[in-house]
Amino acid sequence: DGVVLESGGRLDVLEGHSAWKTRVDDGGTLAVSAGGKATDVTMTSGSALIADSGATVEGTNASGKFSIDGTSGQASGLLLENGGSFTVNAGGLASNTTVGHRGTLTLAAGGSLSGRTQLSKGASMVLNGDVVSTGDIVNAGEIRFDNQTTPDAALSRAVAKGDSPVTF
Repeated sequence: DGVVLESGGRLDVLEGHSAWKTRVDDGGTLAVSAGGKATDVTMTSGSALIADSGATVEGTNASGKFSIDGTSGQASGLLLENGGSFTVNAGGLASNTTVGHRGTLTLAAGGSLSGRTQLSKGASMVLNGDVVSTGDIVNAGEIRFDNQTTPDAALSRAVAKGDSPVTF
């Protein structure tokens, strides 16, 4: 508790464990496994969060408050950049997500998006099956369907904006 991560520092919070009052600065990484919990987290510009919708994480980032509820699988306000990644598992939901340079948002079959999903230049979104989006996807990065996982994946109800590619 009370850990500061920077310049290559990394904290892994494993299943059944927790961290409290963690500050992640430029070059630092906080990785929270499914069943792990990190609260009162401060993510500054240049930091990285690695998690999936089975983790519980809450705190602030450069965009404001963010949270991941590992029980419901719902995430809100995530900022993924600098090697940060988030996986929306089946039944999970990511709302108002920003994927920055070198960030990755992955959706398993049955995962969904809501609100605004923003992909910056150098960002990736990977779809591993059928996904539903009830909001806007603003794409300056790359949206990729992983045909090796699911040959017939679909992104439904999405409104895509931007000039960047969607690849299959």
